[in-house]
Amino acid sequence: MKYFLTGLFFLMLQGRLNAQAWRIDLAYHYHYSQTWDKAIRTYNFSRPFLKALQPLLIHGINGSVCKWFGKTKNLQHGIQVSYAQIRSRARWDEGMNPIHLHMLQPGYLCHLSSLRARHNFFTEFGLSASGLLLSRKMNDIRAASEDKSLRALGIGCHLSVSVGREIRLSEKMELVPFVRIGSIPWMHTPESEVVLNQTRGMIGGRMGTGIYGQIGIGLKSIRD
Repeated sequence: MKYFLTGLFFLMLQGRLNAQAWRIDLAYHYHYSQTWDKAIRTYNFSRPFLKALQPLLIHGINGSVCKWFGKTKNLQHGIQVSYAQIRSRARWDEGMNPIHLHMLQPGYLCHLSSLRARHNFFTEFGLSASGLLLSRKMNDIRAASEDKSLRALGIGCHLSVSVGREIRLSEKMELVPFVRIGSIPWMHTPESEVVLNQTRGMIGGRMGTGIYGQIGIGLKSIRD
């Protein structure tokens, strides 16, 4: 992980001299993990005294910054740093019980433009590492189990594919609506079950793996 981040940093530093464009994206993020959903449903079922059920951890936002390098025909390469936050909050009169999922993803992008330039459609493929923080709070005070606060760290990888269109606003600016789907084939989060259900080894499975979807819009600046 640290070698990947170090290499990405030097690529970005070198790219300052010859970068062709950069892009800022903002998107709605839908997250689905069968094992995490099972953990939250088990938490609700085993606590009939709850004043409000804990919602599933599925809705969030995603923001990213991309830097693109020299283009060959319809192919362009780039690097990206992306951040997503997904939140689940159960509210009642006396307080609330929020769960927060934070994901930081540095990675590589491959951008394929349509051969018909006037259409400006594109497809992007992404590969990224991921750092994760999952936490639960009670009434804005971090909940604690018998031996530790309810917080889980994790690492993993993401694969994604996006389709979109580049709409020219000016000579050096484009608006970029897009749709993205992604997969999390591997995620090491050994304490996730403790955070979501306050149990260990009961739910099982590879905690954290799943799929996600995003719909959003970007702003691309083109350099000469």
